[in-house]
Amino acid sequence: MTSHKLAIIAALLTCCAVAIAAETDEQSPKKFVTEWVAAFNKNDPKHHLSFYDMDDRLVVIVSAGLRYDGYDAVKEAYNKDQESVRFYDSKAKDIKIRELGDVALVSLDHQFKVRALADDSHWQVHIRTTMVLHKLDGQWKIVQEHSSPIRGIERNVPIEE
Repeated sequence: MTSHKLAIIAALLTCCAVAIAAETDEQSPKKFVTEWVAAFNKNDPKHHLSFYDMDDRLVVIVSAGLRYDGYDAVKEAYNKDQESVRFYDSKAKDIKIRELGDVALVSLDHQFKVRALADDSHWQVHIRTTMVLHKLDGQWKIVQEHSSPIRGIERNVPIEE
């Protein structure tokens, strides 16, 4: 085989490997979760809602103890949040993922800051979030989410900004 043919084959294999890696990364639950965490910083309910399954069976329980049943209830909650607060500096730590085919179980420590619009107070929030992801039409979507306080860590702490 000529060196020219070998070079072409090597180039094709490299392109295929890059394409497979990109496809795998795009479809990974970890990338999905990382983007979900970053979405808080955008303060855009429509964007944030794109991570959720648009189904009446969606369940989201937030660390304040509130439960939202169905996509419409979650949508209303995110829109209502934007009337009174802004999120920033959202980050995740200790992300654990167990992928089971088209389902992924996720656990993470979520830290973010909140600015209350009414009095311009700032708060550090530190919670644990567990979610169930389901791959629907080739995309991961949150079908259930539960956030709760972490024992020994204050959920909301006032901060100076």
